[in-house]
Formats: sequence, structure tokens, C-alpha cells
Amino acid sequence: MSRLVFACFALGGLTPPTDYCTNSYCEPGLVNVGCNPPPLTGGPACAGKNPVIMEITSVEIDFMLNKMNTLRQSYASGAHTPTFPLARSMPSLQWDAELASQAGNNVRSCTVMYDECHNTAQFSNSGQLGFSGAFTNASTLSYVLNFMLNILDYQKDPFVKGVNSYTNFDSTKPGTNLAQVLNDRSSKVGCAFQKWNYNTASSTFYLICNFSANLIEGQPIYTQD
Repeated sequence: MSRLVFACFALGGLTPPTDYCTNSYCEPGLVNVGCNPPPLTGGPACAGKNPVIMEITSVEIDFMLNKMNTLRQSYASGAHTPTFPLARSMPSLQWDAELASQAGNNVRSCTVMYDECHNTAQFSNSGQLGFSGAFTNASTLSYVLNFMLNILDYQKDPFVKGVNSYTNFDSTKPGTNLAQVLNDRSSKVGCAFQKWNYNTASSTFYLICNFSANLIEGQPIYTQD
């Protein structure tokens, strides 16, 4: 049995470096996660965790996109009416390398937490979700991804009241992750994955996904038809 801790985070590949310190693309006072990010070997908090960056191949990318888009279309189609009404539109998510790179800047810190800011030049109000859970060392990346993404569909109740006006920004509330996936303002996503080998029996897997658009307080998660 896997032990899961909910939070909002992501994973991905590397892209040509961008100077996020000179232009942070963030609100005043916030630091972009891409400004002086942890090295490939990991940040100070990685000491003793034996971190391993899990490479996300095209197979895993296709798998994640399929899972998220299937979930989006299921809710958008009205299959969960009346709790989740028919959506006016719901674009399919596509992979974005820079959002994935920003997610990698998060996971290499070895600290499970949201970023202050993970915006890019193209996406000035990006969203974020994440998962952290303990699995056996024999678990494959595909198995862990499937487990983590399946959890999303079980998170309906905590955010039912937020379909028409999103007001829940508490990352400890499970519904936050589902709300982010169903955000019809998003069309791009990029993720990153890290594994921490604490002992010979189990490892902690940490996933972060950044979305092209964030949820907006007081605004619908998606527009009804």
C-alpha cells in the first residue's frame, strides 16, 4: 500500500537556460524558482536523501497527457452532471518544455512545497499541482504516475462548491489538484519527477506539474455551457 501526501508540485526535462533573475516574470517581491535554481545534483535539503531525477520520456509524457485530457473531457462532457455541469469548451493539454524545466527547478530542491513563482515569458500566471508519496523501490515510474494521477478523480467532494467560483487556495485540500487540472484557461502543462532513496525498502516519489494558467479566486474553474 502506498502512503500518499498531498501537495501541489511537478517534473520535466531541461531547456536552454533563461535568466529568471533579471526578469522574473513575477509579482513584485516574489522570487522565480528559475532564479539561481538547485544544481542537477540537488539543493542543500537533498543531503542524505540520495535523490534521483526521474527522466520523463515521450512515453510518460503521452501517458500523463492522456490521463489529464481524459479527465478534463470526462468532466467537460457533463458526465458528472449536475455536480459538474457541461463545459462550454475544454482545450486539450499539450506538453511545454519550459514549464517542465521550471518544475524541475522545484523538485531538485528536495523540499515538498509550492513555488513563490514559476512563471515564464509566455505564461505570466502559471498554475501548479503536485504529489508526494512513498512507494516500494520496485515501483516503476509508470506505476507511480498512474497511481498519483488516478487520485485526482477521487478528489471531487472537497471542491464541489468551487465549480462556479473558485475560492480554495489551500494546497492541503485534495480538491485543489483536481480544480487545477479542470481549469479551462490552461492549454499547456510540463512536469518533473524526483525520487528519494531513504532506505532499501521504499522511496519517496515527488511530482510537480506546472500549467499555463492558474486558478483565479472568485472566477469559475471552467465556464459552463
